[in-house]
Amino acid sequence: MKEPDITEYRVCQHYLPAIINGDYSGMEEDDIEKLDKFLEDFDLQEGHFDCDSDEEASFERCEICKLMGDVITLRWVQMK
Repeated sequence: MKEPDITEYRVCQHYLPAIINGDYSGMEEDDIEKLDKFLEDFDLQEGHFDCDSDEEASFERCEICKLMGDVITLRWVQMK
C-alpha cells in the first residue's frame, strides 16, 4: 500500500477558501497573483490540500505572501 507524502506550509487563513474550495471571492488582485504563483508548483491530479479545521491560528509569516498574518498549517498530501 502506498504511503502518503505530506509537506506542510504555513499560510494565512484568508487563502484557505481559494485553496480548498476554489473560492476567490473577496480577494484582492495582488493576493490572487501571489496565490496562483504558489499553486503553480502543485498538480491537483496527483495530490490534494488539507488542513485541521480545529487549529488555532498564530501570528507568523505566511509562505504565500511573505507577510505577517494569522496563519495555519496547510498540508499538501500525495500518495507515493
